[in-house]
Amino acid sequence: MSKLHTQHLLLLLFLRLLIKKITTATEVKALVKWKTSLTSSESLSSWSLSNATNLCHWTGVICDATGSVAKIILPNSTLTSTLNELDFASFANLIQLKIHLNLLVEMLPSNTSTLSKLTHLDLSGNNFTQPFPSSIGRLSELQDLQLYNNSLSGVIPY
Repeated sequence: MSKLHTQHLLLLLFLRLLIKKITTATEVKALVKWKTSLTSSESLSSWSLSNATNLCHWTGVICDATGSVAKIILPNSTLTSTLNELDFASFANLIQLKIHLNLLVEMLPSNTSTLSKLTHLDLSGNNFTQPFPSSIGRLSELQDLQLYNNSLSGVIPY
């Protein structure tokens, strides 16, 4: 293997690691920001900037093989507030969001349409009342949508 080829491979490896670190930092910041916006979040004690290197071991967070957040599963976690502060654009590889049986209100922010890989969305058993954002119709991979036991109004776009 030539010296130039070796340098090229090392550069690619370095860039891949740098991109992974930036992606992880973005996901960590987004989750911690949402946690701090919640009125009640005792169940998320592992979610902290000081524990950022263990993102894939945070309560309710499941990562894919690259270390990116693939699933957020927090049923019956006494989460109280809204989803307004959750920056969905930070989760390019999110395939499941299951936050049923909590005390979340209002509705999904329109930026949920950035979740292009989302296949499962469970918002059942919360206190959502506002109309569903029309942008939800852009989630082309969505296979399972659970909304029961809320007080929704309006139509669900498709």
